[in-house]
Amino acid sequence: MAAARIISFLRSDKPGALALTGPTGCGKRHAIAEAARQAGVAVTHHDLAQGAIQWGRLGSQQLVSTGLVRSVHVISNASEHFLKDFAFVKRTQAKIILVADDAGPS
Repeated sequence: MAAARIISFLRSDKPGALALTGPTGCGKRHAIAEAARQAGVAVTHHDLAQGAIQWGRLGSQQLVSTGLVRSVHVISNASEHFLKDFAFVKRTQAKIILVADDAGPS
């Protein structure tokens, strides 16, 4: 079910953010990688634990060996608090998937 939701998000033409939560080891990264492959988009990984992200530099396309392709930015270690306050992310022109391992039931 999560994979279908991710694929639908990646295939849409609208920029935005999608939050993906679940326990460690449940396959979130695998689901994202497979959905990106099926949707034909490039994935760029960012980790909030490694420092701040320059939100203005996240674009909707990425240059690869075959030319420009649509891209999705996967941001790891997004805490439950961060997920509640990610409205500012929705203003970017990029597709962003926020991944949290430690989110509670809410």
